[in-house]
Amino acid sequence: MKKLKADSKDNNVNVLMNASYTSSDFKDGFSQFWKEDLKADILKDSPATLITEPFRCCQLNDFVSDAGFLDALKDELLELDFIEKNNDLYKFQQTADLGGVERPHVRALRRLLFGQLRDWLCEVTGIALEDTVDMGCSRYQYTDTLLCHDDELEGRRIAFVLYLVPAWSRQDGGLLDLFDRDEHGQPRQVSRSILPANNSLVLFEVTPESFHQVSEVLSEDKLRLSVNGWFHGPGVPRPPRHVEPRQKAIVPGHVEEETVYAWVNPLYLADETQQSIRVQFEEDSEIQLQDFLLPDKYAAVSDALRQHNEWELRGPANRRRSERGRALPPLVEELVTLMQSEAIFLVLSQLTGLVFHPLAEAAGEVEEGVQNGDSAGGSGAQNGDSAGSSGAQESSEDESSEEEDDGPKDGSSARCRLEVRRWRPSLYTLVHDEDASQRERALDARLCLSADDWEDQLGGVTSYIARGEDTELLSVSPESNALSLVYRDRGTVRFVKHINSGARHRPVFHDIAASYYE
Repeated sequence: MKKLKADSKDNNVNVLMNASYTSSDFKDGFSQFWKEDLKADILKDSPATLITEPFRCCQLNDFVSDAGFLDALKDELLELDFIEKNNDLYKFQQTADLGGVERPHVRALRRLLFGQLRDWLCEVTGIALEDTVDMGCSRYQYTDTLLCHDDELEGRRIAFVLYLVPAWSRQDGGLLDLFDRDEHGQPRQVSRSILPANNSLVLFEVTPESFHQVSEVLSEDKLRLSVNGWFHGPGVPRPPRHVEPRQKAIVPGHVEEETVYAWVNPLYLADETQQSIRVQFEEDSEIQLQDFLLPDKYAAVSDALRQHNEWELRGPANRRRSERGRALPPLVEELVTLMQSEAIFLVLSQLTGLVFHPLAEAAGEVEEGVQNGDSAGGSGAQNGDSAGSSGAQESSEDESSEEEDDGPKDGSSARCRLEVRRWRPSLYTLVHDEDASQRERALDARLCLSADDWEDQLGGVTSYIARGEDTELLSVSPESNALSLVYRDRGTVRFVKHINSGARHRPVFHDIAASYYE
């Protein structure tokens, strides 16, 4: 890409904060606001919007003195290279750090942020900010989003966002949503939303309370452009991280042999097929079994789930936004009982070579391979530790047998965790350091229902990545009546990708998601 040459005129490009914000009266009032001594009428005649709940945040409207400067700045930014950012937490495009970009208006903005604004913040907040400032440009388009997080990273103290957008409405999406918190300090629900406005600067302190997100962009023709980053400074104290209690693991129960044959495609119960699948699974550590349920049972249970209306929305938003079935219909309960039965534990043993049942044949062949790194598609994903990982403790009494290698391997200690879920736009799961389910060896099984002709760009895909990395090792698409099996080790984590508004006219789909432990 050809760089612009700076001439003497370019070197004279300069921009300052709106003089309204540099007056003594405003700075005195803002300082009171920041230090939590806010009066009801303070700064009511200023162009600023001050927010105290759910955490302290402000929007300085008409931020720069020369609004025309922003048009030229926007042109320069759009000529830069944008990198696609796409993982469990976000989907948007971003430039590299703007600290080294030698464009006249970018340089002028850098001088403003690193100089006048930083000095102003030190004065009004009383925080001794460092010279270090992170600064990049983000571009959000239709269906792009940044899900709930608190911005915590070593050294970050004050976050900023300068909006460079056309006329924007709430119907366009892309709002900066602020979350309140539950009794554990976890994000509960959006309690305030900030509308992007051109030439407005949003500021908030990075604290254990600063949970926020960029809601999905719903406009198909507007570009949400911003310059954003963080001022660095001394950190704030953080309470101990909340450890979420886990669903109790289930010991396999009994079902009659006739029940298995009434539900499961007999192809997967035949010795020859099981041996063939096991060979493939031992090589890849994953497989997808098409038409797993018999057609009549699949149709009946799909219809029962479509008509079911008792679903529990599960959070917190920095870990998941998913729906779990409650008071399930009898036919669905029958399928759940089957998936938690000794018979299915044995079938899974025969299909994978893992040891979920004492009668399993060829037990241990896959286990030997996966402990050498052959998990989640044979990727060897045992590299890397996620930032700040501390070995979260599990609350259930059966934690030790899942996490340790010295327990019995004859299938006698095998267990599973299972839930029935409904998937629609805005739902997702995230990777989280303190999630014990992301630090274990398990066989993941996902049986999707009513996911006819689903398209991956809509989300809902189960992605596997190495801990601490963004590169995808394996993705499993929702497919009707297909049982996906993936062996996951402690170095591999998984998430269900955010389902975007492109699916708003599609029927919801369901899955039965289980993890089986030897």
